[in-house]
Amino acid sequence: YRIREGEAQAFLETIEQLRAPRRRDGATIWRVYRDLSDSSRYVERFIVSSWADYLHQRARATLADQELEGQVRSFLREDENVTLHHYLAER
Repeated sequence: YRIREGEAQAFLETIEQLRAPRRRDGATIWRVYRDLSDSSRYVERFIVSSWADYLHQRARATLADQELEGQVRSFLREDENVTLHHYLAER
């Protein structure tokens, strides 16, 4: 997420609310990181046990979850979109 200047605290308070739904739907780890080379960039990271669990998690998102994700995205700079990256543990 690349957020607008001056909104870091409000963004962090809002994105923190995603922890519970991510954990409820199978995430074993959930974190938000700030990019030290770009203070406007934050990365949300969560880990689920399998790709099937991730797909299940996305399929069962409630309307409230979707609304919360929209609130988080409302902090994005006008020229930004959320970019998703998926990683699969090899070992």
